[in-house]
Amino acid sequence: MTLQNNVSNAAGMSAWQAMASEPANSKIDVSHSGEPSAKGDDVDLGSDASKAAFDNLFTALHTSYPTKSQAVRILLEGAHDGGAPLTPKLVGQAIHIAENSAAMLCDKYSERATLSSLSPRGDEGRALLTDFSRLVVERNIACAATTCSARSEVLGAIISEIRSAPHVSENVKQRLLAHAEAAKLQQDFADKAATSDIPVIRALKSPVDACWKLVMDGYLGLGSFSGTAALKQSHFENECGYMRGMLNGLNAMLATMREPLTAEMYESLHDVAVNGVQERDTLDHTAVMASKFRDGEAVGFKLDVAGNGAIGKLPNMTQAGLGEYMESGKAKTGLISFDNREPVPKLVAKEIPRETCIQKATEIIGKYGVAREKALEMGNAGDRELAILRAIAACCQDLDQHHLFMDGNIRTIAFLVMNKLLLQNELLPSVLQDPNVFDMNGIEEIVGDIRLGQEAFQTL
Repeated sequence: MTLQNNVSNAAGMSAWQAMASEPANSKIDVSHSGEPSAKGDDVDLGSDASKAAFDNLFTALHTSYPTKSQAVRILLEGAHDGGAPLTPKLVGQAIHIAENSAAMLCDKYSERATLSSLSPRGDEGRALLTDFSRLVVERNIACAATTCSARSEVLGAIISEIRSAPHVSENVKQRLLAHAEAAKLQQDFADKAATSDIPVIRALKSPVDACWKLVMDGYLGLGSFSGTAALKQSHFENECGYMRGMLNGLNAMLATMREPLTAEMYESLHDVAVNGVQERDTLDHTAVMASKFRDGEAVGFKLDVAGNGAIGKLPNMTQAGLGEYMESGKAKTGLISFDNREPVPKLVAKEIPRETCIQKATEIIGKYGVAREKALEMGNAGDRELAILRAIAACCQDLDQHHLFMDGNIRTIAFLVMNKLLLQNELLPSVLQDPNVFDMNGIEEIVGDIRLGQEAFQTL
């Protein structure tokens, strides 16, 4: 039904205006079942009254809420077309949601955004994320969006509202877009998972939750790390766009899962994963992570033998790992070096041109291929699987230690490359508790972590 600007029923219009201005009707009972709330003292106006009521409602709301009337109109049309009864509470719910639209969120946080990056690790960022999450829940309820595809459409509408919001901080707009686009990618992933040609993806119990946990450290997604699911999922949004980039990367990896890993594919997966991701805690939305292999720049990362057991982070350097590194050829090529100077040891990947990065990636992947072929010749299934896991662990560690990109190395390796190789070998994907174990842990230690991560995957 299309709402009309029909003001012929003056009494009806007056009644709706009174209802629209009544504070009590702005309250909402949120139902996580996805169905519009229709309980308490709701009054079903009945089919005979609904047409006149809808005809008058838009004009009444337009009078009281001129800047929000279009959002209300869309919401109520969707509810009506979905068979929901027109009740005072439903109208109040629509008004409430319109008052908390994406455009209104942009306005609300624009002044604050000049002083804060709005990272969810800070108070302002957490408040923005909470308001956004509430907006999505309420909009889904109002639109009776009970399927992944319907919720994706709702998020698509919210994304359009954010993009078209005028005169607002670009920082706020980019933050909200990152949250909304990641949420839409989750719904799209879940919508397609049921028909995936990859059995373990098709068998996921809750694809909406599983997809983000596949691209997050296990101690965040599956461990005892404190915080709501939304805050855990957004933990790395201090680099705004992290989850959006990683979900795009996950989709790209699954779409090309059966294609062999090459240096070109490795670079492509990385570039998808970091596309549009802002540098950490920046107010400058144009400061984004670099794509492509390094070209003449050096990069390094710290090594920590302690970890942080309080939140679930593991040491990224062990005695076994350091010993294996020092005995390997990697320590003698001049491409990377171990710096043990105080106060914190680190591994430094030295300046090399892009061509050398491509050659090194090709060499590392080729070495994995040789090790895998030898493993496949083993007669015992257990020995064969162990040898393949060792080959995957060594390949991922070599790629990590050579840090062939300026940013986004470990996320590309641990969440995309590792699981691509596991799936290609008909092994379960792994949700690593802490992917930084690839930095400088022993191969057997890493294999143990991969197996624990495979057990964690089975809970998704």
